[in-house]
Amino acid sequence: MSILVESEMNFLCDIQDTFFIEKYLKENNVEHVKCIEFIRRIKDNLIILVEAKTSAPNPNNCPEKFEYFIKDIIQKAIDGFSMFGSILIGTREERLPSYLFSTDYSEVQFCFILVIKKHKIEWLPEVKSILENELRHFYTAWNWGNIPVLVLNEDLAFEQGLITKS
Repeated sequence: MSILVESEMNFLCDIQDTFFIEKYLKENNVEHVKCIEFIRRIKDNLIILVEAKTSAPNPNNCPEKFEYFIKDIIQKAIDGFSMFGSILIGTREERLPSYLFSTDYSEVQFCFILVIKKHKIEWLPEVKSILENELRHFYTAWNWGNIPVLVLNEDLAFEQGLITKS
């Protein structure tokens, strides 16, 4: 396992099962695309797309900032999955970890996970609900599976084994 530091959190990433898509965009000077941090296989039939944020605006105090935050997260999720797909079908060149390249994607479920470091647990359901609603057209079209969106704070991400405490 290696560690990827994003938004002040230490994400656990197995090099064999992880595609660092944000790093790919930077190294290849891909412009006009927003992207998630990484894509990782969790189980043979589950692949996660992860975005990390240090904090999120309060929708009650800053509705305009919160709306912009949500739109940005949605674009990153859609662009990240689209970039991944373009590599899989060969319109972009990149060597993916062997598992991700050789997978039968008709058998795989996907889950977009947003991890917000400084977020109270009681604030998570509202963000999750909004993201699920706004991404529904996308994850339904691609048939992502039973749990297409998760929103976690640092403590829950640690409990799920996504991060390690420093």
